[in-house]
Amino acid sequence: MSSHETRITVGVAKHVLIGALPLAGSRIQERLNDSRTDAVTLTDVEVCSHVNRQCVARLPQAVVPKAQIEYLLIPTNQHEAPQKRWNNHTRKKVFSTFATVSDCSASGDLHLPADPADGWYTLSQQLPRFFAITDASFRGFSGEQLHVSLVIANKDYVTCFHVGSPVALDRPGAKLQGDLATTCP
Repeated sequence: MSSHETRITVGVAKHVLIGALPLAGSRIQERLNDSRTDAVTLTDVEVCSHVNRQCVARLPQAVVPKAQIEYLLIPTNQHEAPQKRWNNHTRKKVFSTFATVSDCSASGDLHLPADPADGWYTLSQQLPRFFAITDASFRGFSGEQLHVSLVIANKDYVTCFHVGSPVALDRPGAKLQGDLATTCP
């Protein structure tokens, strides 16, 4: 895997794909929200079944239609293109959030350019099709809870959404302030 690709886990119907996403100086969320393409290509892919969590295939490359992607998990902070992020920096406020995506759930931090008016407005108007939840607790089909740096959810698969209180980022060791726990129930 080169420094221009990031190892990710992609949730699609009945399978999880674990592979590398070549980035070539772009950011993952930008690639997913780019309306000029309908698919992403993964390399060095393991296809695993939700049912028995067994690897059913190993592929050198796989094309995944964006419309079929339910979520992506990125385990480390090494997913950004630092120069691109710096050039596109927008000041955002951070809020606690919870979302169910298909049969999975994620809680963590949601970064918004303005205060959320309400959950529906935030989901339908403030967020792009693929939106990020950072510093996230994720519970997948297996019931196992994971802590990941980034969950990118496809809002077409969101079945429950909550945006809560602002996150108190200035308190050491503090994760969330207000009405939402950092882990899934």
